[in-house]
Amino acid sequence: MIRILQALLIGTIISTAAGSVQAQSFDLPLPGKPFPVGINYYPEHRQPTQWERDIKRFSELGFGFTHYAEFEWSKLEPEEGRYEFDWLDSCLEL
Repeated sequence: MIRILQALLIGTIISTAAGSVQAQSFDLPLPGKPFPVGINYYPEHRQPTQWERDIKRFSELGFGFTHYAEFEWSKLEPEEGRYEFDWLDSCLEL
């Protein structure tokens, strides 16, 4: 599965560079060195008891990084000037 994702991502980079978008220099991985692949995770849509299991599974699948709280500003700042990061801090610690 990881090899398929790598091929798709590299294909996207190559096709984008070949198109009208200005080509950029990319450090492509060496043979045997994994291409960094990440995942978006929305812990706010899962039970906190499921977070550890989910994050462990991401690691087992070879994901190198996780993107959190993409659309959750209203949960991070529930009212003007009052911030709540406890739920996100708990998830990041895992």
